[in-house]
Amino acid sequence: MADDKKELLLADNNSGFTIKELEQIAAYREAGLPGIIEVTDEKLLSAFDLRLDGRPWREISKTLNLPKVVLMHLGEKFNWHERRLEFLDNYEMHMRELVLEEKIHSQYFIMKAMHVFRKRMGRRFDKYLQSGDAALGDAIDMDEMSQYLKMAQAVATLDVKGFTKDPASGGPAVGINVGDGVNMKKLADGTVEITPRQKSQAEMLRDLANSKRDQKNNESK
Repeated sequence: MADDKKELLLADNNSGFTIKELEQIAAYREAGLPGIIEVTDEKLLSAFDLRLDGRPWREISKTLNLPKVVLMHLGEKFNWHERRLEFLDNYEMHMRELVLEEKIHSQYFIMKAMHVFRKRMGRRFDKYLQSGDAALGDAIDMDEMSQYLKMAQAVATLDVKGFTKDPASGGPAVGINVGDGVNMKKLADGTVEITPRQKSQAEMLRDLANSKRDQKNNESK
């Protein structure tokens, strides 16, 4: 029962690991990182991408055919949990930016439609006011007036004033900062391309190479 509670209890260091998993990682490191030699550069980067995508350790282990504890060691060492949280926070900010842009486009489109309605209805109103002809007044389509009022209400609802403000500058939050882990690039079609930063990749690959060399040296002693 105690082990079951430990399995579910998250540590206080915001690592994303349970206490039991951290103990497994510590034991793995004390044993000299057995099996680290099996982690290729490609598998390391694939594991990082999968974890960034929210895949559980067990699934990544099965996909890459690597022991779970080896992957957890890499994830804890390179702070993959923290990097994923940064990614999610900034992705949410980017989605707010897209919503803001869509609201602006929608507002502009509705205002053009309102301009068409105003010209069409305005001519009818002018003719009626000039002539006083009741037939012209009866011909005015009040359904169109109702549609116009709905569009005016929609424009008011889509008012972007004060939406997604940067608390530091008071301006719209349009920048995307994803920390040291990933790059986020907005493409022309409105989609987002997310890739690990080259510096982050190089650091992980360099450290992996050092770990492999240390393991080989230990085995040769």
